[in-house]
Amino acid sequence: MGQAVGAPIVLDRRRRSVAAIVARHADARRPFIVSRHPAGGAFAATDDTVVCRADWTRTRVGPDETVLITYLPLGGGSSAGSNTGKQIGGAVAMLALLALAPYAAPALVGAGSALTGTLLSAGAYAGAVAAVQAGLVVGGAYAISLATKAKANDTTDTDSRSVYGVSGGGNLPRPGDRIPVGYGRFWSSPDLTQPDYTVYDGDDVLLYKRMTLGLGEYEVHEIQVGTESASRLWTAEDGIRAPFDTPDTAVEIIAPGGTSTLVPGSVYSHPGVSSIELPRPEDTPAYSGPWAVCEVGTTTSKIQLDYELPQGVANNGGSEPFAGNWSLKFEYAPCDEDDVPTGPWVTLLEDGASVYSTRALRYTKYVTVPDGRYLVRGRNMQPYWDKGINTIIWSGLRAHFPDTVTRPHVTEIAVRIRSGKQLGVTAFGQLYVRATRKLPVWDGTAWATEATRKCVWAYHDVLTSSYGGALDPSLVDVDTLAGYAGSLSEHDTYDGVIRGPVSVWEAAAVVLGPMRAEPAVIGSLWSLVRDEPKAVRRHVFSRRQIKRGSSQVEVQIARDEGAADVIVEYSPDADPRRTRETRVTYGAASLTPTRMKVEGVTTWSHANHIARWKAAAGYYRRQKRTFSCDRMGRLVGRGDPILADMWFLDRGSSRTGGVMARSGTTLTLDTPMDQGGTLYAYLRDRRGREWGPVAVTIPDAEAPHVVTLDSDDVAAVEAAYGQSLASVVALDTQAPTTVLIGPLATVEQQYLVRRIAHQGRDSIEIEALVDAPEVWTAIGAAMPPEPVVPSIGDIRTPQYPTVAYVRAAAVAKGSALVMDWAIAAARGAASYVVRLSYDDGDTWEIVSEGLSLDGTYSIRHVEGGTVKLQAWAIGATGLPGPTVETTFGTFEATVKPGSLVDGLREHVTEELGREIAEIDFRTQRIAGAAADQDAANAIDKREVRVLVSAVKGSLQASITEVATIVETLGGTLTALYALALDVNGYVVGYYVVNDGTTSDFVVVSDNFKVAKPGVSGGDPVPVFAIGTVDGVTKLALRGDMLIDGCIIAAKIAANAITAGKIAADAITSDKIAANAITAAKVAAGALSVDKLTADAATLNLNVIGNATTVSIAHPYSTSNFETTYDKAFYWSAGSFTPERGNVMIAISVETAINTSTYKANFTVRFYLRIYAASTLVIEIDIGARNQDYFYSVGIISGALLKRLTIGTAYTFEIWKQVTANSAYNTGGQVIENLTTYPGMALFEPRNVV
Repeated sequence: MGQAVGAPIVLDRRRRSVAAIVARHADARRPFIVSRHPAGGAFAATDDTVVCRADWTRTRVGPDETVLITYLPLGGGSSAGSNTGKQIGGAVAMLALLALAPYAAPALVGAGSALTGTLLSAGAYAGAVAAVQAGLVVGGAYAISLATKAKANDTTDTDSRSVYGVSGGGNLPRPGDRIPVGYGRFWSSPDLTQPDYTVYDGDDVLLYKRMTLGLGEYEVHEIQVGTESASRLWTAEDGIRAPFDTPDTAVEIIAPGGTSTLVPGSVYSHPGVSSIELPRPEDTPAYSGPWAVCEVGTTTSKIQLDYELPQGVANNGGSEPFAGNWSLKFEYAPCDEDDVPTGPWVTLLEDGASVYSTRALRYTKYVTVPDGRYLVRGRNMQPYWDKGINTIIWSGLRAHFPDTVTRPHVTEIAVRIRSGKQLGVTAFGQLYVRATRKLPVWDGTAWATEATRKCVWAYHDVLTSSYGGALDPSLVDVDTLAGYAGSLSEHDTYDGVIRGPVSVWEAAAVVLGPMRAEPAVIGSLWSLVRDEPKAVRRHVFSRRQIKRGSSQVEVQIARDEGAADVIVEYSPDADPRRTRETRVTYGAASLTPTRMKVEGVTTWSHANHIARWKAAAGYYRRQKRTFSCDRMGRLVGRGDPILADMWFLDRGSSRTGGVMARSGTTLTLDTPMDQGGTLYAYLRDRRGREWGPVAVTIPDAEAPHVVTLDSDDVAAVEAAYGQSLASVVALDTQAPTTVLIGPLATVEQQYLVRRIAHQGRDSIEIEALVDAPEVWTAIGAAMPPEPVVPSIGDIRTPQYPTVAYVRAAAVAKGSALVMDWAIAAARGAASYVVRLSYDDGDTWEIVSEGLSLDGTYSIRHVEGGTVKLQAWAIGATGLPGPTVETTFGTFEATVKPGSLVDGLREHVTEELGREIAEIDFRTQRIAGAAADQDAANAIDKREVRVLVSAVKGSLQASITEVATIVETLGGTLTALYALALDVNGYVVGYYVVNDGTTSDFVVVSDNFKVAKPGVSGGDPVPVFAIGTVDGVTKLALRGDMLIDGCIIAAKIAANAITAGKIAADAITSDKIAANAITAAKVAAGALSVDKLTADAATLNLNVIGNATTVSIAHPYSTSNFETTYDKAFYWSAGSFTPERGNVMIAISVETAINTSTYKANFTVRFYLRIYAASTLVIEIDIGARNQDYFYSVGIISGALLKRLTIGTAYTFEIWKQVTANSAYNTGGQVIENLTTYPGMALFEPRNVV
């Protein structure tokens, strides 16, 4: 009632019965009436237009006539046999059918396109015209009719069983559409892998569906039909659930690369063959079709035909209905790619019977044909007779492809559903699946595939998967991802589906968004940056680095534009059927709030967290800083925490220098430092990050450029930053490390980098927002603790927080008088207290307690009075800081009622003059401060740098030339010139430095040679060499550089030349004049045998025996490897008696060790022991060697000149010591587990003298 008539369904102009139209287009499950209307008549169901059921088969619809099917409201009641609870007053739907002639088909197609809002291409337009002429019913799928009585009040049909049906449907992607990919846990309505198809099986229908869940592997939890949670088709725990548990109903999850047993192959369903009434012999055209059975480029050998008789079959020609006849015929012919027959039409299928049935008859037939591409057409072989009921509907034409379908990277779901009376749902066009993505997860030692919702692992999959970035895993910062995966326990999940096409960067930003992060690329490494509290700043930009005149500060005053009023939309449980929202506002609500749809957020708490973060950032991060600086090797990224324009030290007395050298905690600087007061230092590491503060002392007042860092402070800062002092100081090939030294004064203002823009080759512009701690308070994120430096305590959190100032003024607002007040933020403050007094402190009134730093407060109006305002901060320990105060006066009424205009003029003039004077005053102060600052600022390094480099394979070389002048705060200039040559990390060169008082010329080279060209003897010669001076090895002047005769006795101090001054082997026989050494020159007992070398004197050596080679094999046991001195063997060919006291003892041992059987690695050391009457008198360490993992031969020898007692008998023993370094054999057996090693070692002592 009250609803518009539906769009007309256009048919061809051939005559047909009302029964045929009703059978194809009416839903017999709902009560309806049928009316027939002539052209131009009103669409109203009246006695003149209504066609009774008994007349449907006899009433023919002529050209230009319209048939209306009007559904009646559903009724209710409690009488027996009725369905209680039916809705009263259901809507009336009207369906208009217009029959027109075939020649009008083109016009009808155009009209249909206009009615449906569809634009048809030329090809589609021609296809639509052909479809109309062929008898296609334009419109939706055929609605399966319930049993239709062949005659009113018929009671003779003994087969009155109901028939049931199910229908499919869903989204069928177009060629080229992207396959979706899901992450986390989500609900999804999967696309169809192929069109659904049905098979008639007696009274039931089997529906086959194959759907694409998404790229990758998933853990499926549940499948629903439609939108209600009660319509659960399948769960992982219970399988098929009632009422869907009919026979043959099944669900199958097809893993990537798997196959299906439910829908193993592909099936093509022709989209044009659906609910087509087959023409009879007298109709024109005589056949429905032809239709191509498969697409161009494919062939089939199996054809499926679906057809039905929706009204049953009957003959009403007698007094009672009886069996009627039905028959059909399908033909097929081969065709080309343009659907033109290339062969004769032959019979594909003939079917028919004589039967009486008042229920629908449905059939599915399979026909095997030679493999090829065919056209198929069909017709009803029974002529029209108004007493016969045998209408045939062609429901489907399908081609089966037996090839097994596998998709290696896609998870699919196959479903088979059988119709039945128990089904409460018959439409399965929209199925919803709940699943969790399975991804590779790094546990610190190995990768494991598991179901996960973490954003970081979704990000890793986006970057490395073949359908994503396809990056090599080594290019992903896995350590950072694993760190966040382990440290975050909430608000770090992404649950949703991404449908392409979308860039890798955009997909990565989407999956990281729920954890307040975004992708970051550092060189070739993909990482992420997260908006979170950070204690360590990545970069420090002081006024030394910021280019003069490039700094700008922008503060957004208005707070009602919507940035702080945020509405976040989200889908609970990642279900696209549900949408919720949450709103967070800081300050005043806006008429234009920021509305954002967050993907991957599925709970209210997570969505509210994102909203609070966005709103707090919009409210508190209103200060924007823009400045330019030299790149100086920095790698600045979006989201990096930085310090900008803050010295941390007293600006007036601090100095900046460069570290030229380091020895432990002592630094040699290129600039002398002031020595007054307690000094602290901040260093900037090789990546531009801050490091410090540490206390500094100047050990030597004469060398103010040499400073020593406090060792306790260094240890504390190294532990806090995880970076040693050695790693902070630049290498010799890098620019000097910057250090700032002075009295500690202020703390930093922290910023977050928002944008980086390159300005030429060496400069960048940075835009940063203030990193307001109120944002982290709003979302409950704790700030990490700052390092505590022992020498200065906890400078970040003082025990007594100090408020620098308090300001206030009286302001008239309407008829009220208020006070606008503000206080300075104090470091370490947990809260603030502000109070005022009207009587100079006798009584007080609390204005504010809490974290507010400004506000408006109503005050009493006392003309000409003085109000005192006090404020202090309270620290984290509860201790109050010092009190600051200010006073202000209330004002008298400036406008009297009797002179309103004059009073206003006078008041405005006075106020304007006062404001102009104040502006002039402040302008002068700013100009003076700027001039002072310009005078105080350092001029930074004016540097000229030349770099030449070359690379060849793994070899590289560079030449760096630096010329720089530095002006210090004290007004002095320091000049530096340096040249460095670097080849594969080996650096030589020189530098010259001059600060106006002292200068240095330093050369680093292996050889220093001087030449005088053009003069005989002027070739380059080395001047210096490494030698011993006063017992210390150092670079010294070569002795051969002295001119003959230049050192005379007068130049040598008495006793200056001692034995310690003469190098070994420096005095040889050719250096001593003949007969220069006499007995008088040698002290008594000074010259002994052990002072002489082997060739120094002629000695008569006693050759003991005939030293033949002796070979001895020795079995080893485990204990041999653990014994310090294991006596393996000894040789004693008898005793010997020296004939002289000085004896040269020499031994050479050749080892031949075969370790091919038991591979081992160990060290063998040999000793020679000499005994006199069983007393050890001499032990010689012959030497040692490491045995390799294979057959090894080596010689170990030693010699010693010893004094023995003449006439005493001596014996010898050779001892060995074995130390196992590693031991294993090819079978993996450890050496210590073996007991003996026969033949493993062969010792051959020989040449014993």
